[in-house]
Amino acid sequence: MKRIIEFEADFADDQVEENGEVTQPGGRTAIEAVREALVCQGARTSEVDQYSFHSWTFSASLSGNEVSIFLADLRPKYVLTVEQHGLLEQLTGASKAVLQAALNQTRKAVEHAGGKNLRYYRTYDAADQPCETINEVMSR
Repeated sequence: MKRIIEFEADFADDQVEENGEVTQPGGRTAIEAVREALVCQGARTSEVDQYSFHSWTFSASLSGNEVSIFLADLRPKYVLTVEQHGLLEQLTGASKAVLQAALNQTRKAVEHAGGKNLRYYRTYDAADQPCETINEVMSR
């Protein structure tokens, strides 16, 4: 199961280019800030690693749920994906509530890190669908 948070923030552009080629994608500063905010909330996390050529990732234990968090810098927006680990957890009905709690914890970290104008997408491929603000989703 995946959930997406799209947000805006005022982080410096940290993309690195050499000879016109991107050698390090932007967004490392943003994902480090989100990871640090989660650690301050008491979460256990891995270190941040570059994921492929376009984004950053780390793993975390959030609200009793093991997740991977990915971030892509799509200036002026950032797209953060929270992906649940474990097929068994994904197949259980309780899984949705646990993932929602993990998402809420991540939302707070994004806001603490300076994220604003948050948008929430229910599934990975929902970018083509109308979305709700994360506040509307969390108020249910």
